Amino acid sequence: MTVSDEPRLVNLVEIDTRFGPRAFELRHGDAMARVAEVDLIAVSVKSTRLDELRRDPSGWDDELHTVFGALRAATGIDVAELSQQPAVDLRAALGWWAAETSSAPAWVACLEDIEDRPHELAEALDGLFVLIAFLEAKGVQVRTAQVPLLGAGDAGMPLEGVLGGILEAARRHLPRLDYLERILFVERNEAKVDRLDVEMDRVLDRKSSRLARDQLTELLRGGVLARLAAVETRATPAERDRIEELRQAIEAEETRALDVGVAARKLVEAIVSDVESTPRTFDLLGRIERLGEVGLSRWIRSYMHLVRVVGNEVAHARPPSRRFPAEIRDADLALCLHGMKRLLEFWADWQKSGRSG
Repeated sequence: MTVSDEPRLVNLVEIDTRFGPRAFELRHGDAMARVAEVDLIAVSVKSTRLDELRRDPSGWDDELHTVFGALRAATGIDVAELSQQPAVDLRAALGWWAAETSSAPAWVACLEDIEDRPHELAEALDGLFVLIAFLEAKGVQVRTAQVPLLGAGDAGMPLEGVLGGILEAARRHLPRLDYLERILFVERNEAKVDRLDVEMDRVLDRKSSRLARDQLTELLRGGVLARLAAVETRATPAERDRIEELRQAIEAEETRALDVGVAARKLVEAIVSDVESTPRTFDLLGRIERLGEVGLSRWIRSYMHLVRVVGNEVAHARPPSRRFPAEIRDADLALCLHGMKRLLEFWADWQKSGRSG
């Protein structure tokens, strides 16, 4: 695993809400690489350190290893100055405040002095979502939030405790928030990412499965890759991004079921968007069914549903004890690849027919 400009998806869980699935993503890479594309970034810092930095700005050179220091270096956003006039101030109750910036990301949320009350870590992590709810009440639409290892840096909080706390808080609050769609958990250190990946699967009670390397699966891989190349030439830039995601997932040395399932489902969403006349719902299931209104054959829609269901199963948090079989198996993943191969053949025919777009 290497650090790149584009933080690489390592693990993901989706939480069902009335607005559709909301995602919690663990990524490996530079936390500042795409920070301008998020609506809010969260940081944690000691209040006394903020006071020191306001008095002596030369001290910022010693903070480049921290998220709030890297944020200032990358964007010019000064958390110490913002702390003086926050738009929402919940420090007395929860230790959090939020301030609007003059650049991107538009908002900074700051947790102060968590190292002084480690026994309150769960409540403090929960407080981030309370803070976002306050922002929503003020009319602020936070759709993407980037969250580092709050308190796990200089404060010395355990990595696993921070990740587990944020995951549990996300599962409670995301269904209640109107706008928040994605939480990005970005970490540069490879060893930490590996630990967090394992912990995330443990908290979610799921196995990190890989695709088999048998003859059938290899044939299906090759078939999907060939058909990705066939549809790419007529695809839009956004569709090419989805095609590339699936290609990378399939070509990986260890092809993970999570990566393939999620990337395949995203590509199905792109195909549905190309075929449908006007999207009328957040729900992919409903969008696929409505393709019957534009004459799409039922068996093609059934392939779409197959890929959708497998993608949902590998991404969503569902207790395995409540279903039988408990987990997706190699045969299910092979069927998903076959379904994707057939859908790409259909999409190529759709593009050639002149109906695309």
